[in-house]
Amino acid sequence: MEERNIDFNVHFLGSFSLNFHGKPIVIVKDLKQKRIQMLLILLKAGKEGVSCQNLIEMLEIKGEYFGKKLGNLRSQICKLRKDMDESGFPAGKYLPAVKGRYYFSMDYSVESDTGRMDDLDKQLKSTKVQENRDEQLRELCSIYQGEFLPSLGAEEWAVVENSHYHRIYSKYLKELCQIVQKQKNYSELLRLSTRASRFHPYDGWQELQIECLLAQEKYQEAAEVSRKANEMFEKEFGIVPFRKKAEMPVPAEGKLKLMQLMEEELEESGEISKAYFCSYLHFVDVCRVLGQIARREEKIPLFLLCTLNTDGRFSSRKDSMKEHKSENKTKSENEREKRRESPEPIPCLEKQMEKFGDVLSGLLRKQDAYTQYSKNQFLALLIVSGEDAIPCLRLRLEKGWKEFEQQEGLEVKLEIEPMDDFAREEVV
Repeated sequence: MEERNIDFNVHFLGSFSLNFHGKPIVIVKDLKQKRIQMLLILLKAGKEGVSCQNLIEMLEIKGEYFGKKLGNLRSQICKLRKDMDESGFPAGKYLPAVKGRYYFSMDYSVESDTGRMDDLDKQLKSTKVQENRDEQLRELCSIYQGEFLPSLGAEEWAVVENSHYHRIYSKYLKELCQIVQKQKNYSELLRLSTRASRFHPYDGWQELQIECLLAQEKYQEAAEVSRKANEMFEKEFGIVPFRKKAEMPVPAEGKLKLMQLMEEELEESGEISKAYFCSYLHFVDVCRVLGQIARREEKIPLFLLCTLNTDGRFSSRKDSMKEHKSENKTKSENEREKRRESPEPIPCLEKQMEKFGDVLSGLLRKQDAYTQYSKNQFLALLIVSGEDAIPCLRLRLEKGWKEFEQQEGLEVKLEIEPMDDFAREEVV
């Protein structure tokens, strides 16, 4: 921000700082105290001042009636003047009241980062066609350094101000980014979007970051931004907004180096002898890919659902895969209703699931994939050459975990369903 011939310079955005002719003034009291908040409000208001009524409302001054509240306000002002003396404010008359309004000072001028943003906002609103509009947009965006007084995030008046400047910044940053994007200045666009992502990580500026990096063929950096953003959004909101953005094209130059890096990432230690285990979200992607490959090769993708059942005491994520053309549909629905009303899983379920997972991985082929589907279920994707292979598959699996059932004293329920019948509702 351009420095002018002013006395006090205040920064509210990102963090608080106060300078008098370039020399810092350190407020000795906690900014959260009501009277110090009053000082901040008056500093921000500058020559406009603030009415007594507004100060009482903004600071939530207590009192049984207005006269009592006004008395309490004046008491806070007297204490504030003493605090200002301790903080080393230059000599002068502070916090005067004129016609029902309070001011910071009549002797000194005040300029703030928020005041300059408001001035630029008015200028930019006045007309859409300005020769120096680009420069004004850049200045406004550079002034913004983050949230308004972040240490006062619980105070209502500060929340209102924070929302106001966040909105102004976002509005004009989007306009500036559109201008820079048309100029194909990806370096500046990346700097602007990266800065915005740092201030407001949940506003989605990472999408523009990724696009800029892709345009500059910085594929690994783009993938890293996408990965971190997806992890953050999934943890906070349960969504993965930048999944598609992570699908980077292979650059023409340096292709060999990139492939070597990919091979290192994909390489598994030791000999691969068991089925591939992954989280449910990754399992969804695996199913989409393997399902397409299987159909192209005229093979059948099957879902295998294995449920550990101890007399119906385990609740399942999906009660059961639908009985394909079964004549016992009513009976199956009754069983599902019983499961919904069943009590919580017994404490040893986690250990039993771990043991059964080891058994299942040994029975599946290394080209199969599986995941833990619920507290008492595993879901696997198998590829078979034809429907005549299903009975043999069922027999082999049931025989394979028979010993496990006897040792643990429970039953493993096996359900097999073609992917086309089951995946549309539950996976795709």
